[in-house]
Amino acid sequence: AQRLAAALVQNPLGDEVRHVQTKLLPQDLGVIEQTTPEGFALRTSTAERAALELLHLAPKIFGLVEAGLIMESMTLIRPKLMQSLLEQCASIKARRLFLYLAERADLPVIRHLDLDRIDLGVGDRSLVPNGRYVAKYQLLLPKELVDPG
Repeated sequence: AQRLAAALVQNPLGDEVRHVQTKLLPQDLGVIEQTTPEGFALRTSTAERAALELLHLAPKIFGLVEAGLIMESMTLIRPKLMQSLLEQCASIKARRLFLYLAERADLPVIRHLDLDRIDLGVGDRSLVPNGRYVAKYQLLLPKELVDPG
């Protein structure tokens, strides 16, 4: 397991820093190396990988509506990288959520993905009680993410 630099854990801005590790994706896919102003080497997720990580952690750590709002702003997702990430993602829920939210937000990436190569599994995924059902992706979601504006 990687350790976070003490400078990041003891954040002077007071923001919460949470380190979450999963086996959601291959370790090196969609990861870049950056250097902090303090000179620490830090491996971080690309926006494409971070989108799937966010959706994987929703709704337990992040709200689904919040995740949907974040996804709406992700207009520069690189199709080739996203295709690889979706094909290798271990979470059916994250794959389905990504595709639904990208389609809902009319993100350009959705027109470039080969959906036939992305396994969406079988069976319903209920993410909230008393939500709205999206038949195409077999998801039960908050009504705010399904009902029009």
